[in-house]
Amino acid sequence: MIIPHMAGKKVQVYFNLHRKTFSVRDPRTKRVVDYADNIMLHDVEFVVNQSGRNRVLREKRKNVHAYCEGIFACYYAPSDTSSNVQYNPYLHDTFVNILSGQPVTHAETVFLKVQEQSPKVEAINPLYDPANYTSKRH
Repeated sequence: MIIPHMAGKKVQVYFNLHRKTFSVRDPRTKRVVDYADNIMLHDVEFVVNQSGRNRVLREKRKNVHAYCEGIFACYYAPSDTSSNVQYNPYLHDTFVNILSGQPVTHAETVFLKVQEQSPKVEAINPLYDPANYTSKRH
């Protein structure tokens, strides 16, 4: 469970490839404070560190350089009005809407869950950034 003092505070969440779950880290200390298969965040920013992404592309080896930063709300509560969002450093330089390929920069609420040992990210009221569209899809 989330350490009690983190409830209602800003956290950074990324998918941990080794543990096959989400790591929750304190944005100030960068220390992991919890692991969770299901989590909900509010007032979310999708962050991609471009130098980390460039290292992935150059070395063909993954590293933690992308995460969701927002206010911890609770453990996952599903919604039928969400948009599926993903990040793949080999295809995009931002998080994108899976169906449209549009870059997503922020969302009112994000549900993160592990499904079949893979991350699933659902965004409520995502904010799109069409000026930053750099998809490599054909």
